[in-house]
Amino acid sequence: MRYYISGPMTGHEDANYRYFTKVCEILRKYEYNIFSPHEIPIQQSYEDCIKIDIRLLTSCDAIIMLPGWVFSKGAMLEFQVAVGLSLPVYFYNDMAELKSHVLLEMGHR
Repeated sequence: MRYYISGPMTGHEDANYRYFTKVCEILRKYEYNIFSPHEIPIQQSYEDCIKIDIRLLTSCDAIIMLPGWVFSKGAMLEFQVAVGLSLPVYFYNDMAELKSHVLLEMGHR
């Protein structure tokens, strides 16, 4: 499965890149296949970035919402798209649920 990381970026110091990077490192350590919009080197308008992010989200199998996502216009939109596409939605602050899902997916009980 490919997981899309969604969370607040706009208005955060360094676009919240350090936090996104840390989360990606942790998840990849456990062999999660992660896509994160912070890893795309794009110097475009907010609207153009969101269009690209939404296209990339639609290529993923699930979304992981980072803390503070409810205060982010972009993350709220990504959440709505994921729900509209019936993608599983996980919350980074509830990693026990996500971990059990991945273990089941990998054939572990």
